[in-house]
Amino acid sequence: MLAAIRQHWRLRLPFFGVNAGHLGYLLNGNDRVPDSLFPDDGITLRHLPMLYVETHGVDGVVRSDLCFNDTWLERAGSQTAWIEVKIDGQARLPKLVADGVLVSTAAGSTAYARSMGAEPLLADTPAIVIVGSNVMQPPGFRSALLGLDSEIEWTSLGGEKRPLIGYVDGIPQGNVVKMKVRTSRIAAAELGFLPDHDMAEKIAQLQFPNWGSTF
Repeated sequence: MLAAIRQHWRLRLPFFGVNAGHLGYLLNGNDRVPDSLFPDDGITLRHLPMLYVETHGVDGVVRSDLCFNDTWLERAGSQTAWIEVKIDGQARLPKLVADGVLVSTAAGSTAYARSMGAEPLLADTPAIVIVGSNVMQPPGFRSALLGLDSEIEWTSLGGEKRPLIGYVDGIPQGNVVKMKVRTSRIAAAELGFLPDHDMAEKIAQLQFPNWGSTF
């Protein structure tokens, strides 16, 4: 689903995900798909922004990409990562000591961000999430909500001893020394959901677990 969104978002057509195995957050159950894929009613459409990511490699090459769910930095060796975290040009975390750090859209907040300890967001929440992985310093930091107009910059402080690898929607970007992230000014995707598989319902089931749920 993520690959389809990244490849075809420029078509400006709704995406309708159908489960072909594990029923993920962005998908609909294949046993509930109607004969007419987009009937006149019964489909909820969610318009969701994408993130623009700029990676600065150790080779000096700067690359740009888009992601729908999340982007992150993590340690590429045995040493913990040392990362400066700037928000809108201000060093909010002058030295984050952790396994890594991630930024997620609301759509991606139930994926890797949630497993790292961030709270999932409703699909139409006008925010992005930043969360640390196994944070050692500062001891009080876990995650934070940022506005859609925020610009995040991560810079490696560890040099060659503490190499970092970057990811965009799970795709490795190689060893990097810096990453910049912001909401894209042009890229977005619209997703369609059946009523019982809408993102809001899935969030509710995450927050109020029902052991009979399939999510």
